[in-house]
Amino acid sequence: MKLVLILLLCACPLFADTPVFDNNSTGNGTDDFSFSHTNNCTVNCGMVVVTCTSTGGGTSVSSVTYNSVAMTELGGVGGVFQVGVRTQLWQLNAPTSGTNSVAVAVTNSNEASAAAITYSNVNQSTAVGTPTTGGGSGSAPSIAVTSAVGEVVVDGVCSTDNVTFTAGAGQTKRAGLAVNNVSNGASEEAGAASVTMSWTNSVTDWAAIGVSLKPSAAPPVGGSGAAPRMAERLYQ
Repeated sequence: MKLVLILLLCACPLFADTPVFDNNSTGNGTDDFSFSHTNNCTVNCGMVVVTCTSTGGGTSVSSVTYNSVAMTELGGVGGVFQVGVRTQLWQLNAPTSGTNSVAVAVTNSNEASAAAITYSNVNQSTAVGTPTTGGGSGSAPSIAVTSAVGEVVVDGVCSTDNVTFTAGAGQTKRAGLAVNNVSNGASEEAGAASVTMSWTNSVTDWAAIGVSLKPSAAPPVGGSGAAPRMAERLYQ
């Protein structure tokens, strides 16, 4: 029995801190636009921004910055099957704490909107998994995102009308903006092997994207020498 306990103690993995919602904000415009976001997180912080554009004339978002720091585009979807709407997802590690500006650059001036969300306990080395995109016609947008226990799936959805999105079962809606041609919604759900992110609305054209946020790692309780010391006491 003592040997089994010793092996279990020595094989313990690092404990993980699941990403935790901090704050949200939204904005919109008919060209380049900006809006304020307050980030209350101070350690292991992460930020995601969902952007929506009315794709008439080839409109899309070319860049997003927070406090003048460029965000990374994780992916986007829209066009052929998503008539008139495009959604893109952007991510930033260690966003500046406090109230700062989210600046959205739009190509080929047209309607656009955005939703920004900050989290604490986000892994600073590998913050996100592989994005999943989807789109089509119907009043029930849905995508399946690859994730894992301890992670948090974040998604965004856009539609070509002034509508309010309702998040599906198990999801927590974190942001939403109903404006002409570029309404958006953003939500989260606890991670699992595969997580279905779904919405309902009253229109037919939609585009959605989702990704899993990775948890930050914390050292074992008691420090790096705690397990060997405990194992030694048990053996004695």
